[in-house]
Amino acid sequence: EEVGPYEAARALRPESVTAWYNLGIALRGRGQFDDAVAAFREAIKLDPKLAPAHTNLGNALGAAGDADGEIAAHREAVRLDPRYALAHYNLGVALKE
Repeated sequence: EEVGPYEAARALRPESVTAWYNLGIALRGRGQFDDAVAAFREAIKLDPKLAPAHTNLGNALGAAGDADGEIAAHREAVRLDPRYALAHYNLGVALKE
């Protein structure tokens, strides 16, 4: 994924949850897992209740080899939004692995 537009958006509006979140998705898509983790953590710092950011943080942590962090992030997503099916699915996959 192209990260340039998301990096530009983040630079212009560092308080934008959306900019950090989308940057994290793009970085994860490029295999830059540590950078994606940092971007998702910044999005979560700006909006701690954003369950999709926690789910994507979990996915990035898992890809980076942090299984405990992955599980914790997915659990937080489920806690924040018990109806968020993808969070439940990702938590189940992480626990199985």
